[in-house]
Amino acid sequence: MQKPDKKNDKKSEKKNKNTNQKKNYDSIFSFKKILYFGLLILVFYPPYFRGMFFDKEFLPTHIFTGILVLLWAISGGLNYRKSGLFKGISDYAALAVVFSYLLSMFVSVNLRFAVGEFLRYLNYFFAYALTVDLLKSEKEVKGLLWTVLISALGVSIIGLGAAAGTINYNGAFVGGRINSSLQYPNTLAAYLTAAFLIGLGVKSATKSLTENMALSALNYTYLITFIFTLSRAAWLLFPVFYLVFLLGLSKENKSKGILFFAESFISSLIASIGLGNAISSGKGTQIWLWYFTGLIASLVLSYIIYFLIEKKGLYIDFKKAVAFAVIILVLFRLSVYFTGGEILPDVVKERIKQIDPNQLSVQQRLSYYRDAIKMIKQRPILGYGGGGWKSAYFAFQSYRYFTTEVHSFPLQLTVETGIIGLLSFAAMFISIAVKTIKVLRSDSLSLQEKSYLWSSFTGAVALLGHSSVDFNLSLGAVAMLLWVLLAVAKNLSFKEETKGVNQEAFFIPKPVFVFIALILIVISFTLFAGYNYGQAAVKALQEGDGAKAMANFEKAKKYDPLTVSFIADLSQIYEVIGENQNNKTMLEKSLELKEKAAALEPFNAKYKLMLGAAYLKRGKLDEGINALEEAVKLNPFNTEMWQTLSEGYEKVAEIYIIKDNKDKAKTLLEKCAQIPEKIKELNHIAPKNDPAVVKLTATKELALYTFKSEKLLNDMTKENVVKLKDIDDISKVQDYSLDLDEDGKKDWE
Repeated sequence: MQKPDKKNDKKSEKKNKNTNQKKNYDSIFSFKKILYFGLLILVFYPPYFRGMFFDKEFLPTHIFTGILVLLWAISGGLNYRKSGLFKGISDYAALAVVFSYLLSMFVSVNLRFAVGEFLRYLNYFFAYALTVDLLKSEKEVKGLLWTVLISALGVSIIGLGAAAGTINYNGAFVGGRINSSLQYPNTLAAYLTAAFLIGLGVKSATKSLTENMALSALNYTYLITFIFTLSRAAWLLFPVFYLVFLLGLSKENKSKGILFFAESFISSLIASIGLGNAISSGKGTQIWLWYFTGLIASLVLSYIIYFLIEKKGLYIDFKKAVAFAVIILVLFRLSVYFTGGEILPDVVKERIKQIDPNQLSVQQRLSYYRDAIKMIKQRPILGYGGGGWKSAYFAFQSYRYFTTEVHSFPLQLTVETGIIGLLSFAAMFISIAVKTIKVLRSDSLSLQEKSYLWSSFTGAVALLGHSSVDFNLSLGAVAMLLWVLLAVAKNLSFKEETKGVNQEAFFIPKPVFVFIALILIVISFTLFAGYNYGQAAVKALQEGDGAKAMANFEKAKKYDPLTVSFIADLSQIYEVIGENQNNKTMLEKSLELKEKAAALEPFNAKYKLMLGAAYLKRGKLDEGINALEEAVKLNPFNTEMWQTLSEGYEKVAEIYIIKDNKDKAKTLLEKCAQIPEKIKELNHIAPKNDPAVVKLTATKELALYTFKSEKLLNDMTKENVVKLKDIDDISKVQDYSLDLDEDGKKDWE
């Protein structure tokens, strides 16, 4: 018998050990894992940077996303035969949303904003695509949802810490309301609603005591923070979204959905009175004391409910569970009534009292919506391009207000991309909704997967539903979360179909993804460089260093040639230098830049006004008056526009009178004299039910020029021009008055 070769056995054992270690190493550090962790980072951090509302935060994110997609494409990670991507209407519809922003760029009223929004939606689509493709297992889905939950926990802690004065984050706590890092309480409330529903879903899926109690702590934290956003709309919508969540839970988990909500609600109620009073009185230590009191209560309740469900087999059928929920709500309502609301914090009681459809914020938003519909009727197919609302709404508004957002995602999407964009997004959402409901009724997923699917989908519903009456999705972090949650739902609801490895999908060559990713990286990098040079230029101006400001604006314009403020500010610097040095070249350059600025933003009245003033200085009288008239058309509810136009009319008329061109002078003077009546007409069309309406009134300067125009119309002589120059203050003319708001009083008194 041959003796065993111990030496070779040891070598073989060592080789196998090394091979196994290599396999383990590859499984942990594989390209696919790296991409997955990259996706988790992309999901985690956006809420902490002012919700990525501004380019300063979003442009670097575009670069990060572009790198992820680049690695995804070149690594061979995208496998159409095994991937769920481009298998279903939702993926094509998602891509169509991006294309709608691309198409609208060609008709945009602000090309820079349109490019910016296109890049944002390209980023959202890439986040969607990565999520659909990279989540291959239940564990990976759960890992992504936990990432969302932990991120939301940090956001909540920042908000509570800012209220307590222990965390310094600018804008996180303002006016007694928690804004956190999103810097807007209503958006924070919508975001936490989604996080809470996801937390309930993940909690329903787990059987681990540790995980169960951790999720109780998270859900309690979301809910207590949600309460002190003091968002009335979110309070009203929350029961609706929770009911949707409850109805879609599997039969086995419905009672869990109610019991788990009850534990968060009761613990939040325990903490809310003391915490609310501590916030009102500015007692930071007590805020944390009450927070931890509620936290302990949530953990105790969690343990009790877990014990009853998992150890004692407690099960409440859905009808009994609903009855139980109704009883709890009735008892809560009765306790509020009989205690005079004493079980509620004072700040909450005050906000509840203000819930009224006739309140200021509701009527204001209805005005925004009416004006948005006016815009849509003008351009129904492709819209005004990304950023179209904030670029053009002054020309359509029904009274003087300021808002860069419509406060309604469907309307803003339609204003920006027309019916094409709206239908594309609707197709994406409806496709995922239909497939989600179909899969929930089948046996293709485990109970855990169904919980992940439904909580992801209802989280998206909560974000989208609340955004129908607010501008939450204008914050990149919230919009990206929406697209990621829809992608999770798409991934799980199409899981059964993607099991067949031979299933074909529409093929997009990987080099296309590489090319688009590179475009996203390069454009974002150059725009970010332009932004930084622009900021350096503004700082130099503040420091009085005109030469440095000019040099930085030139660089900013080079890297970001579409940001008109760079061009306009540079034109002003050239104009000042040109006038001080009597440099005609500088003045010509200044005028060219002003013309370019007005052309790039054709709906911006400010740049038209600037151009008109420059034309008049250079003696281009007709061009100057035309530019001023265009400015008024673009922003008719701005008294400053009318004042500048009246000054232009009157002073140019004086020039024509001196030149003996009385026909032109008369035309301008008549137009100036008609301005008060035109302003009155604008006041008459303002909404009657909107308490925010402030009617236009005449300034002293506007009154002065209309007065002089009337006098010159009666006597168009050079002597009268000289005589009227002595009147430089309308207050000196006691018998002249204007009452444009028709309140029975002289406007400037």
